[in-house]
Amino acid sequence: MRINKLALTNFRSYNSLELELQPGVITFIGDNGSGKTNIAESLIYLAFLSSHRVSNNVPLISLGNQQAIIRAEVQREDRSLQIDLEINASKANRARINGNPTRSQREILGAIQIVYFSPEDLDLVRGEPGTRRDFLDRLLITRTPRLAGVIADYEKTRC
Repeated sequence: MRINKLALTNFRSYNSLELELQPGVITFIGDNGSGKTNIAESLIYLAFLSSHRVSNNVPLISLGNQQAIIRAEVQREDRSLQIDLEINASKANRARINGNPTRSQREILGAIQIVYFSPEDLDLVRGEPGTRRDFLDRLLITRTPRLAGVIADYEKTRC
């Protein structure tokens, strides 16, 4: 799997951003606060449908807007997919695959597979067992996206 293009609209500090990503390792260099982490966060959100930095959608959307859009062109084996995710402040998020609406945003899980490490991940070793369980749940969903619904149902019954 490879990401060829990434476009952000009203996502965090970007009103509009379009990147064409070349094969190989990509490094983002810039001053503090220039938006490097926002790019990584957009890919994390697209892959996991959640942010590693915030618990709700509102901080992801540029001030004064009601929605943000993340669009990625992904090369998977012999085919190319365009994944669009509309993040909404006050209603359900919506997703599209190759321009076609999905019934649930969860249908895009697995389209982009990433691994990320952040300082908070040290909690996997030092923190509570719940942190490790959440990590394993995310790993399962990445490998088998249909388990997202099973895990969500389980979480409802636990609470």
